[in-house]
Order: sequence, then structure tokens, then C-alpha cells
Amino acid sequence: MRTSLLAEAVAVLQRRAARLDAASPERPYHLLYALHCKRGAHAAAAAAMLAWARRLQAGDPAHAATLHDVEVALGEGVFETAKILKCSHLLLPGA
Repeated sequence: MRTSLLAEAVAVLQRRAARLDAASPERPYHLLYALHCKRGAHAAAAAAMLAWARRLQAGDPAHAATLHDVEVALGEGVFETAKILKCSHLLLPGA
């Protein structure tokens, strides 16, 4: 069975993300998130941010930048989940 170039790229990014230190300046989870958002794959985008948040959370919880990154990752994941559920009125007051 032949896989698409996109599926191969996603698999490579996922493997790279899993191997890197979560606090690394290289951000494969962000690239996965952007790729999935561009394709309209909101569930996959949310999953990428959730995976990154979980990796960060497993690190040193006393590190302020890490806690901020977890909050950002979870916020982006919630935003994408709301898109899936078509609950944009929960995200934007007055929408």
C-alpha cells in the first residue's frame, strides 16, 4: 500500500516531535498544528497541541516558560476542539 506524501510528512514530524526534548527551541508540534489547521483537520490540530502540552507537563513544572507553553498549547487545542464542535460563540463574545 502506498502512502501519500502528506501522510509521510506528518509521520516524520510526529516521530521527530516524540524524540525531541519538549522544551527544545525546535517546535515540530507547532508545525504539525499549522499543517493540520491549513488542511482544516481541526481534530488533528488539537491532538498535536494536546500531545505537546502533555510532553511539557511531564517536564519540570517549576519552569515558568514551560507552564506558559502548556497553557498556550492547551488553549490552541481547546480552540480547535471548539471549531470541531462548531461552538465559536463560546470563544468570541457576541459572536
